[in-house]
Amino acid sequence: MDKAAIRTQKKALGLARAGDHERALNLLDELLARYPDHYPFQRDSLVIASWKKDCQRVLDTFASVTPKNRNKPEVLLPSAECLREQNRVRAAIRALESGQQAHPRNQKIKAALTEARNELNDQRFTAEGLLYSDSSDAGNLEWRMEGKLWGEVADHLFVYSRLLFVRAQDPAFATGELNRAAVGLDYDVGRFTVGAEVSGDFVAPDEQGISGRIRYQPSDLWNLFAAYYSFSEEVPLRAMAVGVTSDQWHFDSYYHSNDYVWEWSFAADSFDFSDTNQRREWYSEATYGFDLTEKYEKRVVLELAQSSNTLAPTVYYNPLSATSLIGGYKYLWVVDSQYQRHTNDIYLWAGLYDQQTYGSAPIYGVRYQQSYQFTDDYSLNWFVSLASQVYDGGREAELDAGIRVVYVLP
Repeated sequence: MDKAAIRTQKKALGLARAGDHERALNLLDELLARYPDHYPFQRDSLVIASWKKDCQRVLDTFASVTPKNRNKPEVLLPSAECLREQNRVRAAIRALESGQQAHPRNQKIKAALTEARNELNDQRFTAEGLLYSDSSDAGNLEWRMEGKLWGEVADHLFVYSRLLFVRAQDPAFATGELNRAAVGLDYDVGRFTVGAEVSGDFVAPDEQGISGRIRYQPSDLWNLFAAYYSFSEEVPLRAMAVGVTSDQWHFDSYYHSNDYVWEWSFAADSFDFSDTNQRREWYSEATYGFDLTEKYEKRVVLELAQSSNTLAPTVYYNPLSATSLIGGYKYLWVVDSQYQRHTNDIYLWAGLYDQQTYGSAPIYGVRYQQSYQFTDDYSLNWFVSLASQVYDGGREAELDAGIRVVYVLP
């Protein structure tokens, strides 16, 4: 270990104690890029992330620590606390039991294990509510309302139930509205999570569906997900209103650099509609954080999307080929408030949309969002966006909004 690395470590600790957690973590990320398995750097990164209340970063770092070092109280205790905050009480208990075996006289581990076991005896479920608008089917606004309840019922096993309602602004498409109920489960196997769901419409009982999915995290930086749905809930209501349905294959991936300066996501979908149309679409987004501090983040964004269909015209918006290229600027800032965390962010974007037979046209828009973490058990975020889009050569103004609430039940 060179002396410059040790000096950088000490500088990072000084910054963290002064409250500049972001700069401290950036310095430690540089050290971990050179010495990825060096425990003192991992330990300091994890502890500072816990001071910053960044539980996902805490757990990502904890996963990279060797099993022997995970039992050390300085990394075990904040990681177990984060697992409990994410309602993963059984995982916290397993980690603390391992730590107690390694350190049987440590009173802090013993106390944390007792608290976790008591919490498990009063295991709580998490409720989530979503309400948002969708303008993707040109000229027809849809509202989506979803409620979900989930919790861990056994080691590695999570179950959930959900209700989904989709309504069209235009009453002419009321026959395509969705009124769905579903139950499902997810099971963790190391870095894999596998899941399945059955669903049905309680107004149109013949519209039943099953789905299967798998998530894989090959490292702390990557997240891969694939799923199949026999009944897609993404079909526009204008299509559903005339009896058109579809199945759906979905894939997405997400990557971030160690310091979160670079982020990249990709998603692809395949639909085989019952009217013989085949739709293939993909979307990719890359962001670069050029100014990241404890109080704000400034990022530039590049988006690229493409879609194709084999059948036209149809009653729903269905271009034979369409491509969009968008550049944007995103600014997020932390608001000093009485809550655990309160952030605002604004996203300004502009680009080009090209549709076969109609040519290219400029598109642009703005989105504003607020996120609140009121307590460990209660969070809320909402957004509103305004955009100028182009469909079949005609310009259309779109106003969308949404809200999401998550609450851990008492």
